[in-house]
Order: sequence, then structure tokens, then C-alpha cells
Amino acid sequence: MALSPRKKTQEKIRTGIEALMHHRQQKLMGYVFPPAQAVVESLSKVDGVQQVSLAGGLRRWTETIKDAQIVVACKDFRKIQVALADMDWISQVAENWTDSGGSARLVDDVELNVKLVSPEDFGSALICYTGSEEHLIGLNHLAKNLNLGEIWK
Repeated sequence: MALSPRKKTQEKIRTGIEALMHHRQQKLMGYVFPPAQAVVESLSKVDGVQQVSLAGGLRRWTETIKDAQIVVACKDFRKIQVALADMDWISQVAENWTDSGGSARLVDDVELNVKLVSPEDFGSALICYTGSEEHLIGLNHLAKNLNLGEIWK
């Protein structure tokens, strides 16, 4: 059964609103990259940080970014929390951090997810938190075929 003209219009408006709401959550890479890179550079100077890198869509250079991700090899998450709180690029640092990381908010209202790992796991974590999901599935399948186990547990 065909939709009436009024129903078609309503459906188009509903679809447009849903698309707009989806895209409002996304930011262009050009807006997210500079503050995220500045955070990475600042964290690399924090005592106890052995390695730090962009991950996720920023590392893959995707056009739009929903949230920024970084991977940090550091044993003390409190040092990272304090360092983030002192940065101009950060508007808010979440309080519920654990040994595996936490989150903060960049000044352009983008969530920053910080993954803390041991130096030994940094490479694997960087691969896992960079993605994409299809790529990770393929890597795990290849590792399994070579009897290497999963690349990340």
C-alpha cells in the first residue's frame, strides 16, 4: 500500500531529523585532530608515561569523528588525570578512572577516551583501539590460523 503525500512528507522529515541527530554527534577530523594531538604531545612529557598515541578514527584518518581515543603506556592513572585537568584543551575530566583508563572532554565537546596499558601491551592495544572491527576480526582469524591466539584479550 502506497503512502499518502502527507505520510511521505512526514517520513522524509523524520528521516531528515534522524540524520541530523546522527551527524550532530560527529565532528570533522580537522576540528578534533589539533586538540587531540596537543593532548598526546603533553601527555608524552608526563613523568611515568612511556608511550602515547592517537587511536581510533583519528589514527585511521576518518573524515568524521564521534569521540577521540588515545592509548597510553603508564602505570599510574592518577598522573594522567592530573595532567589532563591542567591542560587548556580539556574542559572536563571524569572522576571514575580505573587502572585501565577513563575519559575526559575536549574543549570542542568531543569525548576523549584514554586507554591505559602496560608497555608490553602497547602495540596490541594500539591495534585493537584503532580498529576497524572488520580489520580486527581478520587479524584474529589470521592469528588463530597461525596458532598465535588472539591479538588482544
